[in-house]
Amino acid sequence: MPSFAATILSHTSTSNRSSNRRDPALSPSSYYCMYNDQILSLTGSIIYLSALPALALAARMTHKHGRKPTMWGIAVLLVVGAALGAAADNLAAVFASRALMGMAMGCRRPPCCC
Repeated sequence: MPSFAATILSHTSTSNRSSNRRDPALSPSSYYCMYNDQILSLTGSIIYLSALPALALAARMTHKHGRKPTMWGIAVLLVVGAALGAAADNLAAVFASRALMGMAMGCRRPPCCC
């Protein structure tokens, strides 16, 4: 985890780390609250930001192409996003993978609960 954090989060300096990291009760393996950074918190929100436009287009794609081809396209988008996230070596690749997975998750959600 530290080598991954050093590679992906190289823009985050030690001045941006939260004060919880210096707490002796915090174990060294707990990296979840290690950084306090706006760009890093965007990685969690980017799924929802990309799911909104995909949700709007999902009904049109289903109507035009049918359910089965649309679901296959969603599956391909999700697999490509996961593979890109697994192979990510910089923050832009992480953002791109999260956006692809968000679009897939937005498309799989029905526009109404009928």
